[in-house]
Amino acid sequence: MTTHPKLRQQFSAFTLKAQDLRERLHNTHLSAMQILMGTAGISLFCVAIAMGLSWAGYPISAVFANSDTNALRNQLLQMHQRIDQMQTLKDEYASLANPLPAQLANTKNVSRESKITPVDSMTFAPIDDKTPDAKELLKLATSMNERLEIAEKQWLSELRVLHQLPTGAPIAKNAGMSSDYGTRIDPFTKTLTHHAGIDFKAEHGTPILATGDGVVAKVDVDS
Repeated sequence: MTTHPKLRQQFSAFTLKAQDLRERLHNTHLSAMQILMGTAGISLFCVAIAMGLSWAGYPISAVFANSDTNALRNQLLQMHQRIDQMQTLKDEYASLANPLPAQLANTKNVSRESKITPVDSMTFAPIDDKTPDAKELLKLATSMNERLEIAEKQWLSELRVLHQLPTGAPIAKNAGMSSDYGTRIDPFTKTLTHHAGIDFKAEHGTPILATGDGVVAKVDVDS
């Protein structure tokens, strides 16, 4: 909202007069009747200012923030906070949803399909030349805020499921992966065979880490 220069000067002058009046009252002992008359005079002065602004084409609602503007400001603040939180959730999704080989491989080998896809997308109407009023903006902000709240709850729910999956690395990520899951040339028979696991290259005695929460059911050595 742009304030007219003349309007700003009028309020500046009014503020200076109010400060001067406050200093005089502070240094002067007034009777109850004088205080009552002074209060009535100030009230009449404020009413006269409001009527003058309205007559000049500056309604008092355009000078002081109304309830719609405050509500719109609160909705936008909540929306900004939710977007920040969903950005954090997106980063957690990216670390959990990408397959383990893609995390360990070089970034240039990561395919586009391995990137996280937004759970919920929002479409926006094109902007026209019409400037919406505060009520329309408040309605739009409230609607968008509600959709963000729904998407945020959905992301949190699915993130809890992802945290339960054993997607962690069994050894330090910098150890490297020597063989991926799927069809490969067997290093011993030199023929195409199906590899039903993922091999990691590490030194003897390297600690093995749990890939997720749970109980170890079996420990074996591949002879």
